[in-house]
Amino acid sequence: MKPAEGNVYKVIDVTVENKGTEDTVVSSVMNTSLADSDGYKYNISIVTFINNQLDGSVPAGRKLRGQVAYEVPKGAKGLEFIFSDPLTNGQAIWSLK
Repeated sequence: MKPAEGNVYKVIDVTVENKGTEDTVVSSVMNTSLADSDGYKYNISIVTFINNQLDGSVPAGRKLRGQVAYEVPKGAKGLEFIFSDPLTNGQAIWSLK
């Protein structure tokens, strides 16, 4: 798969740890996004070249590791990976290099 001309894929390897007491479900489409310093938000790209999409049930006390891919312009700056739960308030944000 190739991105559109002028774009690149950014692949992020993520580990989610469930520190709660109940199982939880992680959905790469529902829980993750990517934003840049210009305020543009990018949705996940469904691609076949990543290892283990970040999707599934995470039992209490366990981890889930997977990758998510985003198609962004080559010159995108200030990229931030955002993990949020649409059913609760708050989000975790990581700056990417």
